[in-house]
Amino acid sequence: MKILIATGIFPPDVGGPATYSQLLATQLAKRGHEVRVVAYADKNSPRPSLSKRGDGGEFQLIRIVRSPFKLWRYFQFFRAVKKYGREADVIYAQGPVSEGYPSYLATRVLKKPLVVKVTGDYSWEQAVNRGLTDKLIDEFQTLGRYPRRTRRMRDIQRTVCQHAKIIITPSEYLKKIVVGWGINESKVRVIYNAVEKPELRIEKQELRKKYGIKVSTFLVLSSGRDVPWKGFKLLEKVISELKITYPDIQLKILHKIPRAEFHEWVMAADLYVLNTGYEGLSNTLVEVLHIGTPIITTRVCGNPEIITSLPSPPHEGGTEGGLSANGILIDYNNKEQLKQAIELLYSHIELRNRLGNSAGLEKFNLEYMINKTAQVLIEASNTSKI
Repeated sequence: MKILIATGIFPPDVGGPATYSQLLATQLAKRGHEVRVVAYADKNSPRPSLSKRGDGGEFQLIRIVRSPFKLWRYFQFFRAVKKYGREADVIYAQGPVSEGYPSYLATRVLKKPLVVKVTGDYSWEQAVNRGLTDKLIDEFQTLGRYPRRTRRMRDIQRTVCQHAKIIITPSEYLKKIVVGWGINESKVRVIYNAVEKPELRIEKQELRKKYGIKVSTFLVLSSGRDVPWKGFKLLEKVISELKITYPDIQLKILHKIPRAEFHEWVMAADLYVLNTGYEGLSNTLVEVLHIGTPIITTRVCGNPEIITSLPSPPHEGGTEGGLSANGILIDYNNKEQLKQAIELLYSHIELRNRLGNSAGLEKFNLEYMINKTAQVLIEASNTSKI
């Protein structure tokens, strides 16, 4: 099958969607599919090239420079999808807006089937970033009226999803969000993201020495885009208060960092905390589970589909329960719960060791994700021929 993947970010860009797009292209190519990728890129990135991975995955990569003029950028992306999608059996857009809308227009011209992946509500993200709303994503979905720019973005998302043959979401939570846009539930398929298991050949103590972390330091790690819903400010406040009683606690927050280096920091850390108000399905949490660093995160969105929690809010008695637990879930931006959970894991090394397991990773299996995605793409292609 000939597949065109349209994506907003691609390595060397960092982030879960970039990692996913490269992994998907490589694995589909390894399975004998002819794969092309159209991706936005910075000005100094190479133009069309053949990307080859050591494991045999080979695909053509076409980069569209991120012009400061959005309409021109989208037009260039549309032209590339139209040009390289002409021979494709199916076009798979990694989002419904910046890559999805140009792909939607191109597939209408080409009369090709479109599959769209929805990893979040872009209209909500933009509304938060522009100060147009202070609502969290669930409450935002129920608003009766939206600002004009937000309404236009929501219309684009809905139009692209309505046109698509199939929509893929990486969590049951996001499926509910998409259905809430008025999309027929039968069109939406949940395929959990899988990530390649991090390869770490250095022991934890060597990594701590590499990054200048003292043996006595209890390192709390967090990461993500520096956006309001990641809850970094409260985490910083909680750690500063805990340091009064436990001066060896330190916090490290990573924003833009290569994945290999991020994995080393996770291995070096004693605890990973993600105090987030929004995660469609966090690739990062899956990676941390693979590495085995204990996790504290919030019970929002897709997080409970990854983390099986100890009784929460956590307390000392909770150390005996939750034999199948692989982390602790707390309420978003709940200062007392966050402080209590960190203090609990700081004080109980046996509990940290027990939570630092890979329980629950079975549904994030790489073979299953690739095979299921290929099935959906084939189904969309065959449906368009009927």
